[in-house]
Amino acid sequence: MTFSQPEITIGRGLDNDILLEDETVSLNHARIYLFNKSWMIEDSQSTNGTFLNDEILHLAVILVDQDLIKVGEKIIRVIFPDNESNR
Repeated sequence: MTFSQPEITIGRGLDNDILLEDETVSLNHARIYLFNKSWMIEDSQSTNGTFLNDEILHLAVILVDQDLIKVGEKIIRVIFPDNESNR
């Protein structure tokens, strides 16, 4: 998937940008958003938590190319085009 908006929501609810049909995913599980030219991810007070590279998120964290986001039992790999990488 490719996105161009400044915020992307992840969850089981139909109003999310990334819809994950999985009972381990909350209706509104996490969000990815642009802040000061960096892409951030934060948990949306989900039941099972959001993990970044096997670490549970407690606060918003900057995403980098090839990060792995675990939402419930689903894993999402972050891939930035070369000009948008946060390296």
